[in-house]
Amino acid sequence: MNEGREFDLLVDLSKLLKKYGPEVFDQLAKQLSAPEFAERLTKLLSGAARIMPAVPATRPSSRPKPPSQKEVRSSLVALGDTDPERGALLVRLYDELMAKTVLPTTQDLRSFAARAGIGSLEIRSRPQAVVALLEDLRGRPLEELTALVADLNTATGQDDRSLENWTRIILDKELQTRKAQ
Repeated sequence: MNEGREFDLLVDLSKLLKKYGPEVFDQLAKQLSAPEFAERLTKLLSGAARIMPAVPATRPSSRPKPPSQKEVRSSLVALGDTDPERGALLVRLYDELMAKTVLPTTQDLRSFAARAGIGSLEIRSRPQAVVALLEDLRGRPLEELTALVADLNTATGQDDRSLENWTRIILDKELQTRKAQ
């Protein structure tokens, strides 16, 4: 094996110091000096090397695969088992967002994210933006989540650009014009 790769492995192990603390590293160093422990470690490493497939020398940097729409909705439904109110609220919000009955445009999603304190959504597609939005909202306290959804529903009602609302606006203008004549 290449000595440089062995050193890289040791560097990676040393990065675990934060996770386990210096005491555990000191204990491990003491145990490594015992011949029995060194023999067990050698067998463990050799066995792991035979079982695991070879890792290429250079791994392309890859982002973790985002959950699919189906997985997200399923996880929200499952959340309803432990927290029924939160689960029901998030499932309903997810369904409305995906159906575009609330926040129908990308700009609406961005504005809501800014109001909710999420910052900027990385929007490659609407489903990805909805997933990112819900993943953030899922961790919020129930009271805050309820207030955000209530704000969302009132804002949607005030800025309704549906065909029904446009019809109402046009007909009201026609009625006002007739009355003025």
